Amino acid sequence: MSATRSLRVLFASRGLFRNWLPAGIKYYLARRGVFRGDFIGVVCLDGSRDSIPTHAYGVLVNDYYNGFLRNYDCVEHMAIYGDTKIPIGEVNIGVGQAIKSGWTYSIEGGYWFRGGVRFRHAHWTILEVFDWGIYEGVDVRGKTVIDVGAFVGDSAIYFALRVQGGLLPLSLTLGLTPRCSRTLG
Repeated sequence: MSATRSLRVLFASRGLFRNWLPAGIKYYLARRGVFRGDFIGVVCLDGSRDSIPTHAYGVLVNDYYNGFLRNYDCVEHMAIYGDTKIPIGEVNIGVGQAIKSGWTYSIEGGYWFRGGVRFRHAHWTILEVFDWGIYEGVDVRGKTVIDVGAFVGDSAIYFALRVQGGLLPLSLTLGLTPRCSRTLG
């Protein structure tokens, strides 16, 4: 990110937080590794306080600058994108774009959904597969698809909706296998 954009994002964050300058400086220093900062303390415009994960703080202020985020509620720990409330734990890169693309978050169910497809968390790869068509033109009719490195199951679900042969999602990273199983199960 250019220095000019960083400054613009910093100044725009005045619309979210009273302590925009110290919070922005702390975020900047944490991102550069000057100190370990897992959380950024913020004071919302209504005077309420919260502690936001450092990565989520960066997403919030950038999404606010980009016009995706409308507000942040320190009391409920919710990012407000348009009329949609997103728990701060769900805020990551791509959330603003996911909402712009028509994905909806269910607070009751704790998942993202659109058009009969749902995922536990919004990930950039879901947008690549379902919104930007990275597999458009791949003919899988009557074939078996093996998805090696299934991650959250986005490609597996995409092909399961299109393949008439078989589908085998396989994740070689043990920590991600349960995540894919929960998505597909």
